[in-house]
Amino acid sequence: MDGIIDALREAGIAADMRFTISSRSYRRSSRGFRRCLLRLRMYGCYPLYLFCTLLTSKFNALYVVCTSRFFAPLLAACAIRLKNRLLFFKKPSHVIHLVYDLFPEALIATGHLSSDTFFARSLRRLTRMTFHCCATNVFIGQHLLTYAAQDYGTIPQAQVIPVGADERTFVQPPIQTAASQRAIQILYCGNLGHLHDSATLIAVLTDTTWMPKRPLTFQFQTSGVNYACLRKALTDCKPQARVTLIWRADLDDSEWTTQIRQADIALVTLVPGAEKVGMPSKVYSALVAGQAILATCPLQSDLADLVRQHACGWVVAPGDTTTLKNVLYTISSDSASVTAKRNCAFESGHRYYAAKIIAGRWRDLLQRQRH
Repeated sequence: MDGIIDALREAGIAADMRFTISSRSYRRSSRGFRRCLLRLRMYGCYPLYLFCTLLTSKFNALYVVCTSRFFAPLLAACAIRLKNRLLFFKKPSHVIHLVYDLFPEALIATGHLSSDTFFARSLRRLTRMTFHCCATNVFIGQHLLTYAAQDYGTIPQAQVIPVGADERTFVQPPIQTAASQRAIQILYCGNLGHLHDSATLIAVLTDTTWMPKRPLTFQFQTSGVNYACLRKALTDCKPQARVTLIWRADLDDSEWTTQIRQADIALVTLVPGAEKVGMPSKVYSALVAGQAILATCPLQSDLADLVRQHACGWVVAPGDTTTLKNVLYTISSDSASVTAKRNCAFESGHRYYAAKIIAGRWRDLLQRQRH
């Protein structure tokens, strides 16, 4: 987002980003009192901050509000409508709904909510209201928009703009995957939550009936509700000799940059049903850094489409352990194909998903909305 904001400013658009919790403080608030305080700020302080900020902000402005809190875009739309009616301003402000996640689909996919409950129906009504109250609805993937339209009907002023990534950190092409016998590095970086598939990986890495031709290193720089379960499962059932597991905590920005440059492959996972909820944004960072993508995800998803479209990795359906074994064996035995996919990732990332490219699409949208 920093890259998009900077690119918009260079294009002459006065853009600013507002939040109450930084990504750094969010990562550090993983348990106990800090987590409780974080929840209070997210669900108590933030709605008040958002409502008051919009009521007292300048007129004739455009506000892009994302679904990091599912109710935020609707709350923002209500605040702007109230402001426009009270002040009778000729050029009213507008709210653009940035759909990172769909609710209640996210809760249903994780098993926290049944689709036929009163609460689920209430959340769907709120989501439908949000689509109709906001001036524009921006989805981060075509499949996400398609699934939303199936559940909610025609969505007004809907379009797709990917998340993208800040390419300025990764201007050099990726380090070539060596033809020596060093281990291929596969990196899982970011949150490991309910929507991320770990069962397929556990089943393959604990199966001793197969063996990669070349050593593989799986490095987990992660946190989240499923992290402890993954680590315990792979620690209790020791993987085969040619697979090395490295466990580390979340990274700060400089450490993250170093690790993502060094790793050959980014591991990105989704459980069945998650394709109707969102699109993992970390895949775009992996692309601009020149990492090939190993995706275990539903075959009909934005993630799978991206990998296939740009020939930048491999797609495995959740639960398909045979295909994952074959893919890992190919990775371990054919460094040339890994290098080719890394180069495709780097090229497509900078050509289609760099922040300056995504900012151009946002600029066009904002200008249309103004007129």
